[in-house]
Amino acid sequence: MQTFRFSLEKVLQFKTQRENEQSARLAQLQREIYDQRRQLTQILKEQQEILAQWEQVQRGTLSPKVIALYQRHLEYLRRRSYDQRELIAVLDRELEEQRRLLLRMSKERRILERLKERQLEEYRSELLSKEQGFLDEVGNNLYVRNKARGSFSI
Repeated sequence: MQTFRFSLEKVLQFKTQRENEQSARLAQLQREIYDQRRQLTQILKEQQEILAQWEQVQRGTLSPKVIALYQRHLEYLRRRSYDQRELIAVLDRELEEQRRLLLRMSKERRILERLKERQLEEYRSELLSKEQGFLDEVGNNLYVRNKARGSFSI
């Protein structure tokens, strides 16, 4: 009898490969979010440092150019932190969508794996049944042959 062959093996392999690729994309996206959050932390830290410098400098007399310079730099940092937060929000939404996609892919693969297991069990059961039939036939032939000879030892 031929060995077990799952008819949807290529589909299962394809789905497994796609799931692995999706998992890698998800990991890359998580690294990207981590990097963007780290950048935001740096921006906020720089903003705090500039504000602390601003408070120190305000105690003395300041030229309008210095005041304008601090204000422009602080406004620049506020815009960067806002943009960074927006980017992180977009990436977070993308991450959630990619997680849902990975979950769906995983479910599809598990369905195929369960189908493969069921078919393998059916194959094994059929194989055992045929083997038992063969053994029964051999036993029956021995019995008939021994009976014809007049000997009943098996």
